[in-house]
Amino acid sequence: MVVVTGLDAVGNRLEDVAHRPDLVSAITGRGLNETLTPEDVATVIGHQTGGLALLPNGARVVVALTQLRPESAVAAASIETTLRGRPRIDRVCTFAG
Repeated sequence: MVVVTGLDAVGNRLEDVAHRPDLVSAITGRGLNETLTPEDVATVIGHQTGGLALLPNGARVVVALTQLRPESAVAAASIETTLRGRPRIDRVCTFAG
């Protein structure tokens, strides 16, 4: 399974960038008007009702961080470091654009 997340979410208001703002708010504890941190994004990706929802037993997970730009490189590295070593996540890849 591939979990796709845009790096442009980091530093922006949750309600402006989240596909399901209420769910992201519940997972992260952030208000809808608060900005998302790299840690918030990693938390949502690795959560059983977030990025790992409906994951079949034994499925491999690859996280695709899209919209990598020079200004988001630190956030991407932070997210990757946080997710590295999680039991269900095999790999984190970044993509420019």
